[in-house]
Amino acid sequence: MTDKRCTKKDKQVMTDKKVYKEGQTGNDRQKEYKVGQTGNDRQKVYKEGQKVHIRGAVISSVTKPLDSNLDIIIKDPKGNKLAHYKGVTPNLGVVSTDFKLVNDPAYGEWTIFIMATNTPEITATETFKVEKYVLPKFSVDVTVPSFIKLYPGQNAGILTVDILAKYTYGKSVNGKAIVQVTSNSQHELLEKTLVNGQSSFSFTVTREHVSRWLNYQASVLVRVVEDVTAKVESAEKSVPMFMMPYKITFINDDGSFIYGMPRNIFVKVTDAAGGSIPSAERSALGVSVTFALSKNWVPNADLLPPLTLTMPDTGDVISAHVDIPTRLEMDNQTFSMMAELSYPSTTSQKNEKVTTETEYKYPIGTKTNHGISVGVVGVTNQKSSPTHLGERLSEQLYFPQAVLSRQEINDN
Repeated sequence: MTDKRCTKKDKQVMTDKKVYKEGQTGNDRQKEYKVGQTGNDRQKVYKEGQKVHIRGAVISSVTKPLDSNLDIIIKDPKGNKLAHYKGVTPNLGVVSTDFKLVNDPAYGEWTIFIMATNTPEITATETFKVEKYVLPKFSVDVTVPSFIKLYPGQNAGILTVDILAKYTYGKSVNGKAIVQVTSNSQHELLEKTLVNGQSSFSFTVTREHVSRWLNYQASVLVRVVEDVTAKVESAEKSVPMFMMPYKITFINDDGSFIYGMPRNIFVKVTDAAGGSIPSAERSALGVSVTFALSKNWVPNADLLPPLTLTMPDTGDVISAHVDIPTRLEMDNQTFSMMAELSYPSTTSQKNEKVTTETEYKYPIGTKTNHGISVGVVGVTNQKSSPTHLGERLSEQLYFPQAVLSRQEINDN
């Protein structure tokens, strides 16, 4: 809101933004006028045919209403005067009137001028916009599975697509839904009529589809076409596809070890998408870790026996204690390790298996100041390998503070 300075002495104009004073003396310094819109009538955007609610007020410096008549002028964006309310008498200092927009008004910024009838120099202005009415937009919500997994031997799965189309004010959209599922350059297209703004689709996902889809992801494009206006709103989702139902990895491992010192290894087991495995499936899963020495990269159960682990009731990480033999016992060899997860097959009596990549370990010497004691929250601790000859620092987990370069390793 803007205002003009009054030229009469001993008066001031106060609007919502600024106060101007002219020639104040004595007690007249307490006299002021507030002119403009008040209350909650400041709607800023109107449509054709709507009413613009206008309220004006003249208030003293102590918020006392003053009985001064007001003139209200309304101009369109081109400056044309479309209404002039003269000498409107206030009620307790407040005047109000309505201005109804025609069905084809000028679009843009309109201006309201409010001034004291007897002293038009005391003026305040306010603006509002008139915009063309646009049919309400609607939104399209699409629900798809977080992922689809195919067990070995399982040839197909189901991709479900649930659609909900609503206007911004909550009413259901009448129209049709078109769903396109894309795998590389091949498309599968289905169309259905919305019922109460909803529709559901099912697509069969074969193992051939999964192997053909780029990055093992299905692209789902949904378009909803409104009946009356043919307006189209779209939404897109992607669904990861997995050929194996589970995933197993080593975590918190930097590839190093210290001869003659115990340490823990951490194995994480999740579903194919990295989520927690349901409790009902855990008891049927088996986890094992095997080690191989670097001379021929073959296991040596006497020095590093394999570990058989159990899935915890909760959590996804298993911690296993490993006693590392001395340099003399290992004959200066390094070692590698690999974890394996076994689970029931859906097509035979045999178990299926999924493994980690082989993790190769290298020594960083026997200096104890390279290690720190750490703890892990929410994992199952299992001590599975027997203690070798020699003194051990039991019940501590040792991890290097930094990965050393090969030169630093040789220096040790």
